[in-house]
Amino acid sequence: MTDTNFVAHTTQEEPIRYQVVHDHLVEVRDLCATFGADLGLSHVAGLAGWLHDAGKYSQRFQRYILNNEGKRGSVNHAFAGAWVLEDISQDSTEEMVMVNLVSNAILAHHNPRGPYDFVDPGLKQFPYVEKMTQEISDWSVDEIESAFFTDFSREQFDDYYEAAVKECEKIGFDKLAVNQSLFQRFIASCLVDADHIKTADFMSDKVDHHEAAVLPIEELDRRNERRVIERRNRNNLQGQSSTSNINHLRDQMSDECAAAAGWPDELMSLSVPTGGGKTLASLRFGLRRCVQKKQSKIIYVVPFTTVIEQNAAALRSNLGLSANDYANVLEYHSTVSDDDQVPKDERYYYAKDTWDAPIIMTSQVAYLNALYGSGSKNLRHMHRLVNSTVIFDEIQSMPLRCVEMDNAAINWLTHFGKSTCLLCTATQPALSKDILTIGIEHPREIVHDLSEVKQSFKRVEVVNSLDEIWDIPRLTGECESELEKVNSLLVVLNTKQAVKLAYQSFDAEGVRKFHLSTSMCVAHRKRVFAEINNALALAKEGKGKVVVFSTKLIEAGVDVSFASVFRSCAGLDSIVQSAGRCNRNHEMAIGQVRVFLMDAEVERLSHGLKDIARGIADTRDLFHDDKNGDPLSDDWILKYFKNFFGSDEKALKYESIVSGNSVFLTDLLFVKDHKRVPNGRNLQKYLDSGSRQIMLLSASPHTVAEKFKPIDSKTVPVLVQWPECPESGQLVAEVEARKDDFDQISALMKKAQQFVVQVYMDGSQKTLTMGNVVADYIPEFGLWIAREGSYNDEFGLDPDGGSKLGLNML
Repeated sequence: MTDTNFVAHTTQEEPIRYQVVHDHLVEVRDLCATFGADLGLSHVAGLAGWLHDAGKYSQRFQRYILNNEGKRGSVNHAFAGAWVLEDISQDSTEEMVMVNLVSNAILAHHNPRGPYDFVDPGLKQFPYVEKMTQEISDWSVDEIESAFFTDFSREQFDDYYEAAVKECEKIGFDKLAVNQSLFQRFIASCLVDADHIKTADFMSDKVDHHEAAVLPIEELDRRNERRVIERRNRNNLQGQSSTSNINHLRDQMSDECAAAAGWPDELMSLSVPTGGGKTLASLRFGLRRCVQKKQSKIIYVVPFTTVIEQNAAALRSNLGLSANDYANVLEYHSTVSDDDQVPKDERYYYAKDTWDAPIIMTSQVAYLNALYGSGSKNLRHMHRLVNSTVIFDEIQSMPLRCVEMDNAAINWLTHFGKSTCLLCTATQPALSKDILTIGIEHPREIVHDLSEVKQSFKRVEVVNSLDEIWDIPRLTGECESELEKVNSLLVVLNTKQAVKLAYQSFDAEGVRKFHLSTSMCVAHRKRVFAEINNALALAKEGKGKVVVFSTKLIEAGVDVSFASVFRSCAGLDSIVQSAGRCNRNHEMAIGQVRVFLMDAEVERLSHGLKDIARGIADTRDLFHDDKNGDPLSDDWILKYFKNFFGSDEKALKYESIVSGNSVFLTDLLFVKDHKRVPNGRNLQKYLDSGSRQIMLLSASPHTVAEKFKPIDSKTVPVLVQWPECPESGQLVAEVEARKDDFDQISALMKKAQQFVVQVYMDGSQKTLTMGNVVADYIPEFGLWIAREGSYNDEFGLDPDGGSKLGLNML
């Protein structure tokens, strides 16, 4: 029986349409069950969907939605389903684990920070218990149950409930409790995503998400295998050359990736040397793995947005997709603009909101936020990480303080999430349990005879020039000498200031020079990269010489090749990445990477760059202790990371201030002893709270979501006016003119990403420290506006010529 008098949603436009509560609950329940099935928790997730809007059966809510009695949010409808579930559940300890997890997801399905804390880390209150025991006048449990079990069969519900209990028994209630945070977030993610999708379907009167535009993973795999054969045939026609030998080695590793897709292991590593064809090899692994394991998607986790754009384009081309096919290869990062210059259909916007695409390329920040971050946008994505192949590109670049939290997530995904995690890099970090407190299992390496493969790929040698400190005249002199021998040179320094000074000081006749740093907006850097590629192509033909002065932004995933590289001493992983830009395609027998020590007065490594300073110290120790060793060898890399991580493991922990106390977020999430709360003195208070809740659940996911920020950067976004691009000036005018137009803010912010530079802020005084460069602050956008004339075509946003403004952050 369906009582059509109970309304869940109404449209605002004529003709007004009504959706009854029964239909909405069934739709969300069934979609939640589909999502939950990926983890073997279809009925558990379905319970959350079935009860999430049970509060809309109250007469108070019906008066609000039909007669406009009260404003939005004035009637508490979110808590009712959680109260009903607890009321009809059994008293057994095991079942209460499930009930608490499901109830918390229901309670918080409109809460931007997701599920509530079971135990407040300040140990002053127990938020979940308080939500379950507070006085609510909008409805009674009896009222909700009466209406709910009029619309639905109690017998059917009880059977569904028992099926949910059996699903939890299969996983193990103890395991659910110990790993409560990620199981909790998974259930909440299924619910919030399903609720958003089904509500949007009704409001838009659409249920077609353009599924026809999405190719089955099997078809993408077939397309990729055809391209593998085509490339191999072309390589065989090349004859014997250094380039053809490299291509044959790439083919060999691609075959090893295809074979590894059938392995039983869920955690693997792909330690392909730089230039070894990692992008296409990992794609082959991911597609083959998804087909064989019946996984739903590949998720690439990439450190830099420029690499995402580059690799996404390569994957689309390889798979025979259009350049704008976001339905099959979705890019999810801050610089993807939704303007009309790049056509996108409705399936793109659906995929962006839901991460429902067969291949997703996203940033480390977005991936970490899906696991731990605040906001329903992040929470919705988390369940997509399950039953997937997750490929970590340059895993060693994970933000240091997120290393342990990422390790914990990898452990959960591979042990419970039915996912495969592939760690890709030429410099595998030391993340194992025998080194770190929260570590991972030793991943199984895909590449056989790795040392032999690296030797075959060897294209460069590292030259130790650390015996003397180089100042700017010494550096520019060495550059001029090197360019007498080669036609292209890359110089990588540790700070923007050093890069700018070296670029300005270099003045050699007949050499074209370029400057790259994060003081340049994304659109500007794209243009410079295009010019660099053109100059390098000419240099290879002997038509001129080129030198590029850059920060480390050029190191990861940028497909450029120089005859020689100079690298200011840094962490060994950065040196290896810089080496990957030298002789990339084996244009010569061997290229040289000179590692030197830059004058401290030039680079000025501030307190905020202490990790770089640590890396320099550890690298210098290795060069000192092993003068005849190979800095690119696995032995050196392992020694480096063991020392770098082991000497200060606290740096790998996410530390935050909560209620005046310093805590590690992992301690609020991953409960080592599920029989204790963080402070036993409060145990009795918890038990005396009048609730039936038990002490098996004591995590603080709400506090974690509030405190978690993947990148601890004291920066603010500045929208620049780039003279070479009139669009940027027009955009500034549009932002200032439409700052009160709420509907336009999101679209304008997306356009603005191409012209934003992140500027360091003085944390103590809350002032901008980039000099006289800003003119205005738009609080509606959270953007500073650069002064006209403060951005130039060589250096980007330039602080020179002005004193510190001392503008307060409004």
